[in-house]
Amino acid sequence: MGFWGFGVLGEDGHIASLFPDQENWSAAPGLALAVAGHQKRQPRMSLTPAALLNSRHIFVVICGSEKRAILDAAMKPGPVGDYPIRLVLQQEQVPVTIYAVD
Repeated sequence: MGFWGFGVLGEDGHIASLFPDQENWSAAPGLALAVAGHQKRQPRMSLTPAALLNSRHIFVVICGSEKRAILDAAMKPGPVGDYPIRLVLQQEQVPVTIYAVD
């Protein structure tokens, strides 16, 4: 537990380049994960779920009413694959602080 996690909530509920339409990230081994490009995004690297949850603290930033609505939906029970932000919202091993800016 040597780092602080920081993420901005995406308009599709993604965090740390873990996207709802991206398969196989939930069980990715190691600390880093290659994320393939898609229609609206470039290829990139991400932390794996295990690396995120090995943080000392996770900070999430959301901006605007649209992302507030996504956060509200993601806070309800459901599959992590629908809203990857649930990975950090539905766990109890690392503290999470959410900063909402409207």
